Amino acid sequence: MLSLTHAADAARQLSAGARLDGRGIAAELLTGAGYALLALVLLALFERGSRRRATLDVM
Repeated sequence: MLSLTHAADAARQLSAGARLDGRGIAAELLTGAGYALLALVLLALFERGSRRRATLDVM
């Protein structure tokens, strides 16, 4: 699921009067951490390639 899906589900449940769900918050945090890890890996990969080619062009 996308991170926005978890947030929309939580907002929908809260507006319906439900209590805050710990599973939804955990899913949101894990999804965000996954995206952050992916961003760091891609940044390192692109930076290494740019340094090797001595250019800022990706392709």
